[in-house]
Amino acid sequence: MESEYKVYVSLQDGYITSINSNIFLSEEEIQTMKEIDKGQGDKYAHAQSQYLEKGLVDEHGRYNYKYVDSKVVEVAEGDKP
Repeated sequence: MESEYKVYVSLQDGYITSINSNIFLSEEEIQTMKEIDKGQGDKYAHAQSQYLEKGLVDEHGRYNYKYVDSKVVEVAEGDKP
């Protein structure tokens, strides 16, 4: 049976500033992050590169995603600072 992995994020003003799987995080890091999902497969095990469709930031260094109402939401281009 395949392992279940947990996905954690760091948030700043609702923006997702980092994302990773529990297998790459220390207990101390997990305590400071928010668990947002869990599941099996590469999407969850390698969340840093596989979970989000786009990267954390765009070519201008602006965050691409927010965590709103327990959901990952892509920030529209017009809503980015």
